[in-house]
Amino acid sequence: MSKTTLQHVLKLLTIALFYLLLLCVLDLFFVFGVDQVKGWYNNLGLLVFTLPLVFSIYVYKFVKKSTLLIVLAFVAGIVLSYFEFMWVAVEFHTMIGGEI
Repeated sequence: MSKTTLQHVLKLLTIALFYLLLLCVLDLFFVFGVDQVKGWYNNLGLLVFTLPLVFSIYVYKFVKKSTLLIVLAFVAGIVLSYFEFMWVAVEFHTMIGGEI
């Protein structure tokens, strides 16, 4: 793996970690701030759908304008955002005292 490829992968992982942190903050707000009343402002699903788009845009702008790479980044974003969403919705949510 070349140095530039590794840098791009690390940047994509940084974006994914930022999204995970944002999901955790939204869940904290959901549990402690609004007493688990669901609204448009604390919908975790919105972040799940935007992560694949952010991955695809990053690959398009900074890596290569290859359709295959963009689709692969989109699929990787879907898989990663699903795992992040499941971890936050189940493990993190119950760990901080939320009800499922």
